[in-house]
Amino acid sequence: MLAYLSDIFDTLNNLNLKLQGGDSNIVKHRDAINMHIEKLRLWNRNISANPCNYSKFQKVSSLLDQEGFEEVEEADFHNQISNFNTMDENIYRLSTDPYNVE
Repeated sequence: MLAYLSDIFDTLNNLNLKLQGGDSNIVKHRDAINMHIEKLRLWNRNISANPCNYSKFQKVSSLLDQEGFEEVEEADFHNQISNFNTMDENIYRLSTDPYNVE
């Protein structure tokens, strides 16, 4: 199921839009990236709960509401969210201190 990727990329597109524009600065970028990282952490907690809570994933929720659609690969879903969370933390470090290279 690729619906969760669609939901994730929607949030990445929204983050991208927040990082653009003539009035952006490093403080606004840091806040936007921080909010995105926290959103991913919340999503990770929601899908790690028992039972899984997919309410923050609009497309996944709408598919699960359809009759006959029950299967969600929870392990794959959890791994993808964790990977995006790690990637966003690296982006956060780069955006707040671009001259610090590890």
